Amino acid sequence: MKLSRKVRPLAISFLFCGAFITSGWAQEEETSDLSEVVAEVQGVAITQEDLQSGAAEELEKWRMESLQFKARQERVRHEILQKQLDALVNEKLVALEASEQGLSDEELLDKEVSSAFEEPTEEEVDTFYQDNQQRLQGSRTQLLPMIRQHLADEKRERIYQDFVDQLEIKYGVITHLQPLRIDVATEGHPSHGPADAPVTIVEFSDFECPYCQAMLGTIRNIQETYGEKVRLVYRQFPLNSIHPNAQKAAEASLCANDQGRFREMHDLMFEDQRGLSVEALTKKAESLELDGSTFEHCLTSNKYAEQVKQDVMDGTEGSREHPQSSSTAGHWLETFPMASSRGSLTTS
Repeated sequence: MKLSRKVRPLAISFLFCGAFITSGWAQEEETSDLSEVVAEVQGVAITQEDLQSGAAEELEKWRMESLQFKARQERVRHEILQKQLDALVNEKLVALEASEQGLSDEELLDKEVSSAFEEPTEEEVDTFYQDNQQRLQGSRTQLLPMIRQHLADEKRERIYQDFVDQLEIKYGVITHLQPLRIDVATEGHPSHGPADAPVTIVEFSDFECPYCQAMLGTIRNIQETYGEKVRLVYRQFPLNSIHPNAQKAAEASLCANDQGRFREMHDLMFEDQRGLSVEALTKKAESLELDGSTFEHCLTSNKYAEQVKQDVMDGTEGSREHPQSSSTAGHWLETFPMASSRGSLTTS
């Protein structure tokens, strides 16, 4: 019997390589002479500025896609390496234990894994089918054998993983493969907690995103549990293609931050995600007794539009395509339950 170690879900992952994808864009952007003539029509010049201005929206989309592609590729590369490292470590652990017990590797796995395996019950198969029926394609008759096989594979993998975990403790395993890392700027962004806290969580979030709202409970639990040991830095990640009010909501939070009320505005917007129009945001500012004219001018003048845009770029460069968080050590953290957050916060 031969099993490969299942890749553990990465609570912390990083993506930062492949800079060649965007370096050309950045170099062209920096060195282009905007007055350079790129075409003429009957003596009338079309300049580099005309060209880039006209293509600005499509260039912005291209840059985002380039950053996302870069991030995905590096993540896949790291996952391949991690999976192979797990397999190599497991082979050595199994070999050590087999030698100690005077068995072959196959005999050991039969003894510790195969003998502990029990086929999924009809109740387990039916429960899985009922719970996932809406996502599955095919008739019940077609699906049940596949579900049974899926559950059996999961059981075998779980038994194997539990066995390998015990061997890791017994023999001691130290891995030196580092997670992917990227510098995440924190200065100049709204924050809560002491600047010298041993752990800083940088959250890239969207005020119109229901998943971001769902993560609030976890973030608050972490802050309550760890107190002064944690600093939370908030950065913007509005998904404008699906959340039409997210951009202005992001800008509104920074306008409120100018008057020292970021957290209050943050909470109000997440509590009322349907009320994020400019008019509704202005009313929220009034309820917080902000200076109305200052807030309105800040919001309507697009004062923070570029900063929000840069946040999205920074978040995209090191991440996937959705809002998430990063820890002090530069690891990306997906939305995680409180039960698993304790380990994440002590990881360096």
